[in-house]
Amino acid sequence: MLFRSFVKHPVNNSLARLTNEESVKQSIRNLILTNVGERMFEPDVGSTVNNALFEPNDFVSKDMMAQSINYAINTFEPRARLLSVKIDQTRDGNSLVANIVFSLINSQEPVTLQLLLRRIR
Repeated sequence: MLFRSFVKHPVNNSLARLTNEESVKQSIRNLILTNVGERMFEPDVGSTVNNALFEPNDFVSKDMMAQSINYAINTFEPRARLLSVKIDQTRDGNSLVANIVFSLINSQEPVTLQLLLRRIR
């Protein structure tokens, strides 16, 4: 599931909220998929992952994406402590998967987020 859909709360019929690790996962997903300079009044927020998707698919590009993800999470997501970032190519070779492992600040348990990165303009 790439994006969380709008789900109604079963009791009060309002929109369900994300809490704890799901909230941090959504925040990291939004942070990585936001281009630097895209947010009004916050030009530094985001990552350069989308730009790197159109570079040659080699270990240098994957390393640049991992560094961009690392910088974005460590700089703009204070609730997460990043443990590792690994970029892998999918079987068809048309997209990449970012495997991000982090822990919440108040927990030692690792949380894994897989994010599909596709070349779309």
